[in-house]
Amino acid sequence: MKNKTKGAAKKDGGAVNAYDSAAAAGQLKREGEDGDVKGPGKMGYTQNFGPSRQGGYAKGAARVNSIMKGAPQSDRPKYTEQKTTQEVIPGTTGSVSTSSSGGSTSSTTNLDNLMEGKIDLGPDFKPTAEQTAAANEEVRIAKAKDAAANAANTGSSEVVTESTAPSIETVVKKNEKVSTHQGSEELLSEGQEIEQNRRARYAAGKDERVNIAKKDSGDVAQKYLKGKPVTEANLIQAVQRGNRAGRFSLQSFDVGSSFNEEGGEFRFTKDEANKMFSRTVGHATAVVTDDSRSTANVGDEITVGRTGRGGKHTESDVGKTVNIGKKGKGKATVTSVSMDPGKAGSFGGYSTPQGYLSGGSMNEEGQYVGGGRKKGSSRLKGAARINSIMGGARLFKK
Repeated sequence: MKNKTKGAAKKDGGAVNAYDSAAAAGQLKREGEDGDVKGPGKMGYTQNFGPSRQGGYAKGAARVNSIMKGAPQSDRPKYTEQKTTQEVIPGTTGSVSTSSSGGSTSSTTNLDNLMEGKIDLGPDFKPTAEQTAAANEEVRIAKAKDAAANAANTGSSEVVTESTAPSIETVVKKNEKVSTHQGSEELLSEGQEIEQNRRARYAAGKDERVNIAKKDSGDVAQKYLKGKPVTEANLIQAVQRGNRAGRFSLQSFDVGSSFNEEGGEFRFTKDEANKMFSRTVGHATAVVTDDSRSTANVGDEITVGRTGRGGKHTESDVGKTVNIGKKGKGKATVTSVSMDPGKAGSFGGYSTPQGYLSGGSMNEEGQYVGGGRKKGSSRLKGAARINSIMGGARLFKK
């Protein structure tokens, strides 16, 4: 009996003993009939039972869902579909048995127990009137006890028939329909990402195209200089040829891009290519002094691409007179010579041919000297050779 008492649950909302898990669940259910049952607080947290008891994955999904409220997919077109129906609830009929119980179970063997305790004295025994009356009273009392016990144990019962009438119930069902296509915010977000990737890929493709053009330009320039003396004129000629190759690479449709270039999408325009690899290296600016058989007039400033020898101009040509017009009948004086190789071009890594020839340094007298190069190197020999041809005049100006 102690075990049964231990497992019983208080019905008035009191504590539940842990020996009976079913009673505990029932008790907790009564405390939260909405199905979201909260267990007793323990060490600063709340223990949940029923639908609210979630595993780690479910909790994580719920957390993500709460964070994503108002996210791009929330603006997808949607509507709520409603359907109203009438449902017939059939009537019911049932029997209920009611009884009144006397409480605890009582013994109904009082007479039997009395008779078992009697001794048969045989036929010759003749009881007195008092003995007979006493025995009859004992039997009467035992029978009365048995009758009372039977009545208490059986109690009175009654069968009651209960029934409910049929009814009609209105049922409204709602179902939210959401578009399977992306909403405007999703499309905008996806479009921005695509555009970001496109711009990044395009910039990388253009940069790579410049590097390829630099390599092609350098290869052509080196090929031209191979076996030739390193002079300012030859350097300018090499840069001109290299720049031509660089411009061609920038404007070509296919140069072996690493980024799956399609249709020459990374190509440079003609103007862009000219800025990267100048077309005017070695071109001189001159002022017309004699317009004989020339389309220009005296005093006009013109561009002269080649010298009378067919080569490119150098800075040493500044102040010299060059022939212009048909059959070279006109005259012009050189005022400047372009030495700008372009944004991507160079004179072997230097911005000027003088820097290349001298190694990039100038002494106090304004002469370029070899920046740490060995005396007598090919570059210095080339500069000395030009100097001697020019009659000892200073070849390079500040």
